[in-house]
Amino acid sequence: MSKPVKLAAVVVAVALAVPVSSWWIGRNIEQTLNQQYKQLEMYPYFEIVDHQYQRGIFSANHVLTI
Repeated sequence: MSKPVKLAAVVVAVALAVPVSSWWIGRNIEQTLNQQYKQLEMYPYFEIVDHQYQRGIFSANHVLTI
């Protein structure tokens, strides 16, 4: 392969790796939050009324109503 083709392949790989890794990290955060909320359910004085987690590519919105 020529040098420009190798450079283009690296640029494309990095351009794909950034949003994919961001999405993957957000997914792991969501799973961790869900595990923590399941632990809160065993306490009688806490009641989770609503839990919304909207994951985007570079951002996330989290709303919790206790």
